[in-house]
Amino acid sequence: MKNTTVLFLITLLITTSQLQAQNLGLPKNPKVGKCYANSFDYNVKFEWKEVDCSKVQGKKTSRTKEQLIKKEQRKLKMIAYQKKLIRLDYDVEINGLLDRKTIEAHNKLIKIKKKEEKRKRRAEKKKNKIGIKL
Repeated sequence: MKNTTVLFLITLLITTSQLQAQNLGLPKNPKVGKCYANSFDYNVKFEWKEVDCSKVQGKKTSRTKEQLIKKEQRKLKMIAYQKKLIRLDYDVEINGLLDRKTIEAHNKLIKIKKKEEKRKRRAEKKKNKIGIKL
């Protein structure tokens, strides 16, 4: 009886951890019957975009050599970006994949950059305003 309880608890723990690891599967509020694709750009916040379902549900084909090269180049670029995030003191793993930690760090970095740009614009406005008064 004791062994069964321990086995059940271990199984429950593993299942729960697996479910929590799968959080990049959908946007926060997906609509039923709609298809989504994630869009990652190094200069804007990570977001999900609605796409045509007929394009998503096609058959998988074998990849050409050029496609494999592009995939490897994207992975190397992501590794370099993750290294940059680590240098900026973000908690990120260098794995070349777009995971939850990388997305969170990326979104924080973009938010900080936007604030800095806003401050610069305000300072320029203020500087120009003072120059006009003189």
